[in-house]
Amino acid sequence: MNPAPRNPAATVLVAGAGTDLDLALLRQLVAEGWRAILIDRDAGRLERAAALVGPSLATRQVDAEDEDAVRALFAWIAADCPRLDLVVWTQGAAPGTDSLETAGDIFERAWRAGCLGAFQVGREAVRGMLPHGQGAIVFVGEASTEEAGIAASSARSALRALAQSMARELWPQGLHVAHVTVDGGAEAGSAAETILAIPRQARNAWTFALDIHAGASAG
Repeated sequence: MNPAPRNPAATVLVAGAGTDLDLALLRQLVAEGWRAILIDRDAGRLERAAALVGPSLATRQVDAEDEDAVRALFAWIAADCPRLDLVVWTQGAAPGTDSLETAGDIFERAWRAGCLGAFQVGREAVRGMLPHGQGAIVFVGEASTEEAGIAASSARSALRALAQSMARELWPQGLHVAHVTVDGGAEAGSAAETILAIPRQARNAWTFALDIHAGASAG
């Protein structure tokens, strides 16, 4: 585990899953001077990201489905950072099978991975952001396809509904909550640029829902 940043001008938390998109987001943010924190349940992915992004990246192994672990994470951040400016959630449920072959525990596991963790991270982020009256939370999900299976597709839909509910509640209080769907064919660096434009938007013209596709796959 790398140390948390101290007194950054702007701090971002990425709840990642070791994807190229995670790395692209982190590289762009670090290059712009952000203090970046990456969480993941997998220690190996954290080590890989730290090696690829550089020593300025703080990492912490956290299972976002564990409520106590998420609360401890935000207490750790608050102890060293004056405020948290941006949270990007990119974790999600793994593709599964069709409805007749999906057991109830598999369906529940997909929801826990794709939505419960997002709720717990988002809730704790809001608790830290509200006193400052500003901040952005961007929930990123994959496009639901036939290949995703019923469990993953349902979890992805639940993530969007979560983001929509939070946006309705929190936009009037100054917190920008958005949901982004990324098609698997989109190039990670370009997708990261598009996502990072969201927290820079003027408050009188905020985006809630955004779909990112490779040009050839838009539909």
